[in-house]
Amino acid sequence: MKVSMRHLGANMIQQMQHPCNECKGTGETINDKDRCPQCKGEKVVQQKKVLEVHVEKGMQNSQKITFPGEADEAPDTITGDIVFVLQQKEHPKFKRKGEDLFVEHTLSLT
Repeated sequence: MKVSMRHLGANMIQQMQHPCNECKGTGETINDKDRCPQCKGEKVVQQKKVLEVHVEKGMQNSQKITFPGEADEAPDTITGDIVFVLQQKEHPKFKRKGEDLFVEHTLSLT
């Protein structure tokens, strides 16, 4: 932490604390020669990852599909999960009752 003081007026001084530019408030620094060239000492690397979500037949509305440990990572924290919650969309032709799909159709008998 960096402490700075400034005079506000007669007999008044303001003292402020803010994170230093070197460690950004973490209290540790990494020498330039020891820094990883990929993360540049930040301890994390920005990376895009494509997750493939498989929705199996018969899955229900509000059912969850979880990818454990795939959430954003940060130093000294436990990585969370990514959770997809299925939301059923109404269809103009098909109606769902439990795991079954129904369609109403008029047939002409000739």
